Amino acid sequence: MPQLDVFNLDKSKVGTIDLDSSIFEAPVRQHLLHTVVSWQLTKRRAGTSST
Repeated sequence: MPQLDVFNLDKSKVGTIDLDSSIFEAPVRQHLLHTVVSWQLTKRRAGTSST
């Protein structure tokens, strides 16, 4: 099971938490990731043209 360090506001490590393997060890679907990032970048640019 993957673990993640937990830090406080003073940047001191205060513990670790266990992450759910079914989510964080799932295979990455590159095509889906590319589609979502492209969509977000397109939405950021929308409406900036002056006509």
